[in-house]
Order: sequence, then structure tokens, then C-alpha cells
Amino acid sequence: CPTGYSPHNDLCYQVVQTLIPYSVAKTQCAEKGGKLAVVNTIGIRELLKNVAEYQGIRDFIWVGMDDQEEEGKWIHADSSLVTTDEVATLWLAGEPNGGKTENCGAMLGLKWDYQLGDSICSNNQAFFCQFLLESFNQTI
Repeated sequence: CPTGYSPHNDLCYQVVQTLIPYSVAKTQCAEKGGKLAVVNTIGIRELLKNVAEYQGIRDFIWVGMDDQEEEGKWIHADSSLVTTDEVATLWLAGEPNGGKTENCGAMLGLKWDYQLGDSICSNNQAFFCQFLLESFNQTI
């Protein structure tokens, strides 16, 4: 991965500290050839937690999942469904809890040990993008 990106398997992750709404973050990742980060394993969550801590980000951080199409049906940025196992192991207890007002996924910041939860999509937050490692190899 290029400097400033964190590798995990065949992906490179980048944290962007610009505070913007979910839809804008999603667009910015896509414009760079990526997507909002899919956090579906403990390993990925721990990696991104470590990056956030190292960068001094204490607040919510957008990641790639939402239930904007159908309330209660959480879908990752790669179009896979968020499973009940993921909610049980990666999400803060009691999350998601925002009903129709909190439809976008986030790492909840230092106070909640960067566990996952739902947030109001129009909130301005930092965000994680993910990119295929091979997309960088092709440009070298």
C-alpha cells in the first residue's frame, strides 16, 4: 500500500479526517477508486481502531454500511448483508438503536472503544476508505 495507507490482506485502508456527511464521504471514496471501509471482522475493526487512535481521532468515523434502502436491513458498501454475528461481535451493545433517524454506520469513537453503531447520516464525521491493493499496483 502507498504511504499513509494501512494494509490488510488484499486491501489498503485510508482514514480521511475531513468532517463530512456520509453521502459525501461515500462519493469521495468512490472518486478515488474505492469505497467506504467494510468492517465485517474483528481483525479489520482492530486495524481501523489502531489507525484512529494513532491519528488522534476520538469521535465517530464513517464506515461502509447503512440501512437507508430498507429500515433495519443493514448492507455493507460491498453489497453484502451485515450479519447478526457481526452485530453481536463488532457493534456496541444495544446498537443499532436509531430507528429511522440513524441510518449510517460508524465506528463510535474512543469513548465506546471504536465499536460499531448507527449515526445520523447528515452528521459531519471523519471516514475510512478501502481500496484493492491491486488498484495501486496497476498505477506503478
